[in-house]
Amino acid sequence: MIRVAAYTGGAHTPSARFRIWQYIDEIKQHGVILNPIFALVGRRPPQRKLVRPVWAVANILENIPLALKSYNYDAVILQREMLPTFSTVEFLTKKPRILDIDDAIFEFRGGQAAKKLASISDSIMCGNQYLANWFSQYNKNIKIVPTAVDANVFKPSVDLLNLDYQVICWVGSSSGFKYFKISGLEDALAVLFKRYSRLKLRIVADCAPKFNLPRERIEYIKWSPDVEVSVIQSATLGVMPLALDNFALGKCAFKMLTYMACAKPVVVSPYGMNQDVLSKGDIGIGAKNSLEWVDAISQILDDIPLSIKFGENGREIILREFSLNVVANNIASIIKNIV
Repeated sequence: MIRVAAYTGGAHTPSARFRIWQYIDEIKQHGVILNPIFALVGRRPPQRKLVRPVWAVANILENIPLALKSYNYDAVILQREMLPTFSTVEFLTKKPRILDIDDAIFEFRGGQAAKKLASISDSIMCGNQYLANWFSQYNKNIKIVPTAVDANVFKPSVDLLNLDYQVICWVGSSSGFKYFKISGLEDALAVLFKRYSRLKLRIVADCAPKFNLPRERIEYIKWSPDVEVSVIQSATLGVMPLALDNFALGKCAFKMLTYMACAKPVVVSPYGMNQDVLSKGDIGIGAKNSLEWVDAISQILDDIPLSIKFGENGREIILREFSLNVVANNIASIIKNIV
C-alpha cells in the first residue's frame, strides 16, 4: 500500500471534504492510503485584523512539526497553501509532492505563493482547464482532476419531490450571494415570481441572504451535512450564477455537479467549467443576463418532459465522468505514477 500525507484545511472545509476526505475509502481499493493532516489553528484568518499576525505565527509553528511528519509517508499532497496567500513551510515536506488546486489562488498577492508551490511540486492536480492553463506556466506535469460527486449519496429521489411548489435551489457559502446580483439572476427572479405564483427560491447556506426580493418567496435553510442532499432532491431545478472574472473561472462547477447527480436540470452562468460541463450534453441552459435567466428558467418550469430529459442526461454524465469511483481511480493512478 502507498501511504500519502494529505495536508488539508481541516475536516469541514469544502475543498478538503470533497477533494480529499471523500476519497479515503474508495481510493484504498486501489492500493493508496490517504491520511489527512491539518493544523488545529486552522487556515481561515480570524475576523479581527489585529490578531491575525498572532494567528499566522501560530499557524506556521504548528505546521512545522506536521510537515516533518510527512517523512513517515511515501508521498505528499499539498492542498493549497498552509497559510493562505503565503508560501511558508511546505518546502519542509517530503518529496514527491502533489499540489491539489480547486480555486484561483494565484489571484492573491501577485500569485507568488502559487508560483512557489508549483515550483516545488512534482505534479499538480487542477480542478479545471482554466487552473491547469495557469499552472502549466510553472510546472509541466499537470493533471486535470475534477471534484467528484458521490453518486451513491447525491442521487435522485422522487419521494422527496415537492409538488406543491416549484423550487429553484442554490447551495453554497454566503460569499456567493453577490453573484445573484452580478449575473442578473436577482432581477430575473423578481420577474419570475410575478409570473409563477407557486415558485420559490431555496437558499442553503451559512446565513440568510438579503436579496431585494419578497421574503415570503425565499426559503432559507441553514447548511449542514444532514440536509445538503435532500434540499436538492426536493427541488425543481438548480442554479449556479457566476461573474465573468478570474475568480469565477477558477470555480470547479461543484454546485452544478451535485444538482446533476440528483437528476435536476440546471441553469448556470456559462463561464469556465460551467460551460465545459454544459457542452457535454443536454443537461440545462446557460444564462448571461437577466433576460436569459428568465427565459431559461421559464423553459424548464413550463416543459416537464424537457426538465426530465435534462435531469436524466445530467445524471448519466455524472456517473460516466464525475462519480467518486471514476475520479478516485484517476487520483490513484497519478499517485502511483509519481511514487
